[in-house]
Amino acid sequence: MDPETNDTKDHVSAMDKIADSFLAEVEAKENASSDVASQNGKPQQKTYKHPMAVDILLALGLLFAMAGLTVSFVKGLTTHSAKTNIMQGNYKAAIGILRSSPIPEFFGGTSADNSEDLLNQALYLDAMTKLDADRNDQTAVQELAKISAGSRFYDLAQDQLRQLSQPEAVSPDANVENANQKEATNQ
Repeated sequence: MDPETNDTKDHVSAMDKIADSFLAEVEAKENASSDVASQNGKPQQKTYKHPMAVDILLALGLLFAMAGLTVSFVKGLTTHSAKTNIMQGNYKAAIGILRSSPIPEFFGGTSADNSEDLLNQALYLDAMTKLDADRNDQTAVQELAKISAGSRFYDLAQDQLRQLSQPEAVSPDANVENANQKEATNQ
């Protein structure tokens, strides 16, 4: 035989011995685990077990996130609807939407579109429209009084209320007519 072939056979047989010993170890471990499993009556599987508290915290976190997302969508929808009605001049609808909003101002966040401010704007614009039509309209006065302090429309509403509480200035033509009536009654 050739010396190279002899070395190759020795090398292959050494590799076979290592593989056989490795397979024997693996089989021994499997037999040992099957003996333990047969003693317990259940096959044992290695799994990761985490406490139930982790599941509960995860569920609460997801619930909180979904609630926040829902609140922001509903608030955005009501704000958008109210703005649209204000731009279209439908102030009554905007007032109704903002007063019946299911989201309290506490959950409003720090958005520039504060629903309280939009409500004050709708009240002011509706009152001014009513006062343009009839200067003595008491519902317009009530709406102006409902505008909350701190709003950008509060000072404007207070100015209008002061003007409405003062007696109307008598025009010069009215003064002449009143003087003529007094003279006619005196004669």
